Amino acid sequence: MTADARIGLSQGAIEDLQKSGIGPRDIAARILTGAEVAATSAGGSSYIPDGYVIPYFDFQGEIAPYYRVKILDPLGGPKYRALAGYPNHIYFPPDLRKVLKSSQADYIIITEGEKKAVCAVKCGFPCVALSGIDCWRNKQITFPKDTKLKAVKVGAGSVMKAIIPSGDSNATVLQDSGIVAVGLHDLLDHMVANSMEAIIIFDSNKGGVKSQVQRAAAQLGYELRYRGLPIINIRQLILPTTAKDPKMGLDDYLVTQGVKSFAGILRTCRRKRIAFPRHPNPKAFIAGRLQKARLSRKETQDVSLSILMELETRGRRLRNTNTHDMFFFNDKTHMLMDVALGNPRIMLHDTAFGSYLYQEFNLAAIDQRIVGWLAAQFHGEPGIKEAVTHRVLAQPANMPGCIAYQLSDSHFIIMTPDPSKPYIICENGMHGVLFEQGHVEPISHVNIVASLEMKLDDSAVLWHEVLKSFNFLPSAVPTEGIPQEQLLTEGRLLATLLYYLSPWFLRWRGTQLPIELIIGEPGCGKSSLYALRQSVITGYPRLTNMTNDIKDWYAGITSSGGLYVLDNIHFTAANKDYQQRLSDEMCRLVTEPSPHIELRKLYTTSDILRLPVNSTFALTALEQPFITPDLIQRSAIFELQVIQSGHDAMWVEKQIARGPGREGWIAHQLIVIHRFLRRALHDKEWDNNFRAGHRLANYEQALIMMAKVLDLPFDWIPEALARQMALKLSETDWVMAGIADFIEAFRSKHGEEYTAKRFAISEIVDWAEQDETYCKNRKLTNSWSLGKYVRGHKGTLEKNLFMHQDGTKNNKAMYRIN
Repeated sequence: MTADARIGLSQGAIEDLQKSGIGPRDIAARILTGAEVAATSAGGSSYIPDGYVIPYFDFQGEIAPYYRVKILDPLGGPKYRALAGYPNHIYFPPDLRKVLKSSQADYIIITEGEKKAVCAVKCGFPCVALSGIDCWRNKQITFPKDTKLKAVKVGAGSVMKAIIPSGDSNATVLQDSGIVAVGLHDLLDHMVANSMEAIIIFDSNKGGVKSQVQRAAAQLGYELRYRGLPIINIRQLILPTTAKDPKMGLDDYLVTQGVKSFAGILRTCRRKRIAFPRHPNPKAFIAGRLQKARLSRKETQDVSLSILMELETRGRRLRNTNTHDMFFFNDKTHMLMDVALGNPRIMLHDTAFGSYLYQEFNLAAIDQRIVGWLAAQFHGEPGIKEAVTHRVLAQPANMPGCIAYQLSDSHFIIMTPDPSKPYIICENGMHGVLFEQGHVEPISHVNIVASLEMKLDDSAVLWHEVLKSFNFLPSAVPTEGIPQEQLLTEGRLLATLLYYLSPWFLRWRGTQLPIELIIGEPGCGKSSLYALRQSVITGYPRLTNMTNDIKDWYAGITSSGGLYVLDNIHFTAANKDYQQRLSDEMCRLVTEPSPHIELRKLYTTSDILRLPVNSTFALTALEQPFITPDLIQRSAIFELQVIQSGHDAMWVEKQIARGPGREGWIAHQLIVIHRFLRRALHDKEWDNNFRAGHRLANYEQALIMMAKVLDLPFDWIPEALARQMALKLSETDWVMAGIADFIEAFRSKHGEEYTAKRFAISEIVDWAEQDETYCKNRKLTNSWSLGKYVRGHKGTLEKNLFMHQDGTKNNKAMYRIN
């Protein structure tokens, strides 16, 4: 006779415990007597079947005034019985406290069945048990006052049917989670205080967990969250089954697969970003709850939490690091949706995320309380990941030198310098790149591959062909050595090269791209040209009218990507301040390494938001809107004449057809980008020490490189940029224009020897006093004022007019043209 048999347990009881890998002493089992049978039997039967008593303990390990019995006799009725008239209890194994202390575990497993919990604790895993999957609470059903109960036969048995008074169907309450199982409060107090994880492990069947079991796991998860555990600390581990064991409980797994295997799947579960138990049918659960006329606070939280958990299992909650805007990323569709829950200025159904909530969960703006709780949980629950989002274009951090372009809300393409792999089609979110929704007209990622393959060896220069239909004005003043036709060709080629660079290469290796400014009278085609640019880049010909103030402009540039166009701008005396601020801000943003707009978050706080700006700027105007040298030096300015005949209302559409279609245009542009990257990086032609005359970083070198890529002449570019800059500066600065005209007169006077001759400020003054254009200019006709101007504009004069100081004569500064 064994020791276990000597304490009174039958051999059948001992074998039953051994199936779970435990013995009577592990669970403190004792022999079943008539007293326990009577106390747990509703009918008061005197028959004592084979079985044993499972005593209960409290969280501190002290014996509790509660127990359950396990019946082994097939004719003994239900397998498990509990003390009649007592509420449900949480089962704490006798050695739980010992294991918690020795293992220093920061989690507790919650399972169903006392033997499973004891087996886990015996193996060193802290675990508690429910006596049934729903037994964390005490079920009670309440009915309206005049409800009648009637016995109804179902098969061989019968059930009670409740006949509810008309109109009171919503008054039925199936459970009241306020009355929870004894010991649950102690358990949760300990877990919350110690930031522990709850690992729910119920029985698995072939194909997963049964729907009713999974429903119970989800509702337990809701309760744990309601009682204080954060959602990231509530996890479900679904035990894998085998062909030999299609049903798997926690004790089964530990006995058959071993402690090491279980520790492995437990680690995997705990490493998951989210493992909250999902409701098997959340749509039906939510719809059922919403049918109730009035939901309690907890019921409302349960509904919103079930939605949040479905969102967590289907995707990720993200917060933009810069703007603090909230997003939901759908792992299935790879779409990044802007979340504006709780914002009274944005209707829920007007957003993509609101449409998603309606389609998946029947949730609408009318469900205000649930939407309010969902907003609070979406923003407040742990598990939000910080992210940087992009619009239209991006440069993957883990692929230096490459350029990513947004094809659709779900896919993008990366252009690389690698000739063997010029492009990579990616799902949104890959390589750390997340594109926001709704910024481009979708292009099929499948179709673009075919278009790219067709364009790989194409030598067309589409933008050059398009620009031939425009009447450009000379970019500088024609001279004998530089005729007007050359200047017109240079202007058109500069625009061609710029359109292949901007906005695609913005900030690429620090490249700064200029403000595009087209000046022309009505009918010159400037708006149509930018409608075409936008139609190619994003698919939407968006041109913004003159903004009312700087804040409107801020809102536009911080919410767009690619190219931001202000069409037909003009300023009056009333908005001179706006003109100056706009000029200053564009100058700053063009040359700032990481351009941002800083705004106060709220008028009542001092919190500052730093909103990134990721677009290049373009403006059209009837006349030059800015006269500040800083802006002109950062601009690419083109002037157009009116198109006298042949106006075509379908011009933009016909130019798109050159692609053919937008897909062809994008494929063409992407191939040009690849050739640029290949030449610059793969063939190592990019010079990090390039000495440029233009003030924008890398702009001059990028133009030269693009000209080489397109097989266009490039030697003329540095001088053309300098000539254009000198002309535009002189047009907006009367003094600069006078100095430029003096230098031209000085060259004419001295012929080929002009570089050997020196001159003083007084010579410029003498010349200006005799010139009818400049004789009334006070700075040009005053030696002291002009000398001060020359010293203040030394760099500009050297760069654009090649006027350098060359020593002194009789204590006067002398200058030379070189």
